[in-house]
Amino acid sequence: MTRSATVVIDTSSSYSILAILLDAKVFSCQIITEPKTLLREIGLFSLQVRAEIDRIDNAQIEIVLCVGPSGFSGGRIGVATGRSLALGWGKGVIAFDHLEMMSYIVSNVAPHDFLIEDAKGGEVHLFDNRIRGSSSITLSFDDADSTIGQSQSVTVIGALPKGWESLSREGVRVLDVNELPIESKIASFVDAIKDRQRVSPDKLKIRYGREYVAVANFEKLR
Repeated sequence: MTRSATVVIDTSSSYSILAILLDAKVFSCQIITEPKTLLREIGLFSLQVRAEIDRIDNAQIEIVLCVGPSGFSGGRIGVATGRSLALGWGKGVIAFDHLEMMSYIVSNVAPHDFLIEDAKGGEVHLFDNRIRGSSSITLSFDDADSTIGQSQSVTVIGALPKGWESLSREGVRVLDVNELPIESKIASFVDAIKDRQRVSPDKLKIRYGREYVAVANFEKLR
């Protein structure tokens, strides 16, 4: 019998999600809320992934990887890890949007039209849950406020963005990441996107939450 192993990596936010699914069931799931430990934890995670898959003969391997919207460092760490695993195994990658997954998970706790995370610097990442197949966008407070309009079905993951007073409107729900059923819902999210076209690891691109002008590892970002 062919067994399946799925690696899920999302390091795009202030918290990171690293999971291994064996035969479509959660074998391990870490939610890392301290960014300073991410490099160590993802290194240990990579070793665990290889050890578990080496135990399975002819495993059917999938890599499910978040490509944004992301800050500069976190996204690069996750995508680099997922890309190296995919290249090593000769596999394509199922790419997903961070708030796409979080909206799927949050819907079980707080049904919503809009899901928001703070992008810092007067911006937010915003996901419109009413539009199937959509991805999140990064907007200024004013543009996000205009997009939300009069909707009272708004959920925020983490603290309210500093300086966005209008978000204190009635009907806005704020959830801490530790309140979310990530471990119990991550397998069903992966199942929901399993038919998505695979992306070649050499064509993976990080979708940054904002524009960067920087030179890092010989890559210029604008």
